[in-house]
Amino acid sequence: MRTSSVWRKTAAAALLAALPVAASAKIVFTGYGDLRYNTGLRQEVTAAPATAAAIGAQTGSLISRGFSADAIGLFAATEVQENLQFLTDITFRRIGTQVNQLSLQYAYLHWTPLANTAFNAGKLTLPFGYYNENRFYSFQRTTIIAPVFASGILGLPIADWGVSGSQQLPLKGVTPELTAYVVNGYGSVPGTKTSMRSAALPGGLALANNIGATDNNNKPSVGTRLRLKEIGGAPVEVGASYYYGLWDSSALEPMTMVGSHAHASAYKFDVIAEILHLNVRGDQGFVRSIGDTSWSSTGGFVVLAYQAPPVLGKAITPYLQGEYFRSKPNNGDAERETMRTLTGGAMVRLSNQVQLKGEYLHLIYEIPDRANAGFLRLDADGAFLSLVVTF
Repeated sequence: MRTSSVWRKTAAAALLAALPVAASAKIVFTGYGDLRYNTGLRQEVTAAPATAAAIGAQTGSLISRGFSADAIGLFAATEVQENLQFLTDITFRRIGTQVNQLSLQYAYLHWTPLANTAFNAGKLTLPFGYYNENRFYSFQRTTIIAPVFASGILGLPIADWGVSGSQQLPLKGVTPELTAYVVNGYGSVPGTKTSMRSAALPGGLALANNIGATDNNNKPSVGTRLRLKEIGGAPVEVGASYYYGLWDSSALEPMTMVGSHAHASAYKFDVIAEILHLNVRGDQGFVRSIGDTSWSSTGGFVVLAYQAPPVLGKAITPYLQGEYFRSKPNNGDAERETMRTLTGGAMVRLSNQVQLKGEYLHLIYEIPDRANAGFLRLDADGAFLSLVVTF
């Protein structure tokens, strides 16, 4: 075990041991369930024969449908003392006759020594953009399916072990907030040392799999976010985010993310927009697909929702969500990975604890295969129903 990892764990244990536990401290449990029905998802995979064999893809058409539980989560909050809480979330996924995935989404101490000052320590959701902290749970958003690049590639939420601190400065007409954090960061694909993305199915393309319980090297990752909240006294927010980390085991190759976001609610409309630029250097895995060990992804998404007049006393919120991302090699070659999604639907709030959603998804995903002079393309169309219950 690395010295830095031992030091962090020892310091955390010492902090917990030194905290006074109030006799009246209680644990409050809450939770949610996201129950879904796939009414019929059509997927069409086309690929060069060599590409399909290399990444394990089955070409042709596939139609799937059925009931599932996308996630069932259990939250626990403990007030250790007046200005100190411990918060945790355990989420169950891939639930059939057994639970095949158990995730600790977050588990951290939340300390507010002053009214506008806060510190977090533990496994925390990264303060990057707006969506990652405010819309990643199904009961927080109107849509069923979150933006695919954020959820399927980066991981939603992006949560990592570390510490963060934030300071607000309430002013007349606006509240600036500056947040900084230090975390373990993204690492290489599990089982490798020099690959950050690997064009193998399933899972190799997702960076979410690269965040582990310990640091991948001896260098922590750092980030910051500056946002302006409550602009004009209204629920309007804009912000910019930055992340820097060395991802490979030798701590030589960098990964950077730069993002901007905006969120506003007015005249019964709610809009969220985020733009992201991701840059990676030294990736020996993705070079087989894109043709260069250094590559970048640029794109974003927009979610627009409208609070329509109620029907039979039930609030209805129709919405549209659009997303586009493109990844390219930094050497100027023509190979491109692209993803386009468009979703539309509506949410009906049956009660304070129950939401019913219906949604249609259209997705196009294309990835080159430089190593085999081939390609792969996925076209997907389908409708989904979701019943979200909080308790």
